[in-house]
Amino acid sequence: MNYTSLFAVLLFSLLMSGCNSNPEKKPVPKKSVETQPVRKNSEETVKKPEPSAAAGAEQALKAGISRYDEGQYADASTQLRNALNAGSLSTGNQVTARKYLAFIYCTSGEKAACRVEFRKIFSLNPQFRLSASEEGHPAWEPIYREERDAVRIKK
Repeated sequence: MNYTSLFAVLLFSLLMSGCNSNPEKKPVPKKSVETQPVRKNSEETVKKPEPSAAAGAEQALKAGISRYDEGQYADASTQLRNALNAGSLSTGNQVTARKYLAFIYCTSGEKAACRVEFRKIFSLNPQFRLSASEEGHPAWEPIYREERDAVRIKK
């Protein structure tokens, strides 16, 4: 992971945790990401486990969302596709990644690719709905509605 990606993940984490979550300036205990080595005997230790594919996919998803929020759509698209290609995202996170890809495609005029992403979203979750803040966008709302209605008709 390059420094830019690491910075994006850290920035996303800060934004998600709230900027003023510790107004009294009390020390916050650090959470350890790494596991402690397990000693077999006094001279031998077991190596720390490698990050799982799921963790890598989750990091790519977070980085993709962060890049999207920063307006870096090409990088966001790459990260989101990397997350999906890892094959270890939960269904909900696959939907999230595909939603952001759909938004990128729609706003860049790639309507066919946008439509494909919304179809994939509805195949993963037929009950999928945009949030109130996402509804009404002129680039993706018409395609979203067409694909949503197509799912309703098939029922």
